[in-house]
Amino acid sequence: MESFIKNTKIPFRKLYNFYPNDEYLLGKGASGSVYRYTENNVTLAVKMIDSSGMDEGDFYEDILWQTIIMDSLKGLNGIGPFHSYDIYKNDYSTFVLFIMDFLPNSRDLYEYINEDHFWSRNLMDDLKKEDNISLSYTLPYSKKVSIAVSLIQSLYEIHERGVIHADIKTGNIIINEEEVKLIDFGASIFTGEDDILTYTDWKHGTLGYRAPEEEYHNLLGKPSDIYSLGVTLIELWSGSIWIDACDFKKTRNEVLRSLRMIEKKDIIIGNILRKCIDLNSKRRPKINKILTLFKSLKKNNH
Repeated sequence: MESFIKNTKIPFRKLYNFYPNDEYLLGKGASGSVYRYTENNVTLAVKMIDSSGMDEGDFYEDILWQTIIMDSLKGLNGIGPFHSYDIYKNDYSTFVLFIMDFLPNSRDLYEYINEDHFWSRNLMDDLKKEDNISLSYTLPYSKKVSIAVSLIQSLYEIHERGVIHADIKTGNIIINEEEVKLIDFGASIFTGEDDILTYTDWKHGTLGYRAPEEEYHNLLGKPSDIYSLGVTLIELWSGSIWIDACDFKKTRNEVLRSLRMIEKKDIIIGNILRKCIDLNSKRRPKINKILTLFKSLKKNNH
């Protein structure tokens, strides 16, 4: 299969004919859409990026950096596998196809934590026959810790290779059976020292998960990933969704409300997550310290 994937040249007309069809759509991101493609009984995931509306020079520079970054991360267990890419050009646009493993029976972390069996009706509401039914989030503590360790390990490994993900959120984390994969490196950049913040021409990431230094100053670094990680783990632990994501302050208030709920039940988890989302990037913990703490929680839970 590996040799087949490496030598795969996808007939672009086949892909182009069905790519507007949601039947084959696996997901959409800021930098492109991902489709399911089957050839010779092998199913692949193909990310299609369209240059329409972009300056040609900027488009090729963006693709070059994505390819370099994804190549640099090959072989990491917690990263969505990337194999090769193809470029197609017509009179109207240029299309780049990134060929990746298809992960069957997978869903993103956002979908996972909102599955019905992790939410139970409040018994008192049933007894009172209340119209407004409240639900309790029941994802087991052991599962939360296990997912967190896998995610933090992946982030530790990409930081070790000098890469900032720049868009960590529940929608970019795939749960596939017992595996956790970090995906979508379309916004990623290379970085230097741990505390260095780099000025960028545009805001990376997603409102609600994006760190304040980037939201207000277009500055990005490893501490920015730590902030996004903190928000993501708060979402994992509380089951909360950032509904009022129209500006940074309102979204942060929702995040802090969920964090306070966590702190009432688990002060250790609450403390580390509060440090992760510190407004001052220099006060956020390093990824290795976060990993050590969560590994110890996982060990003590067995």
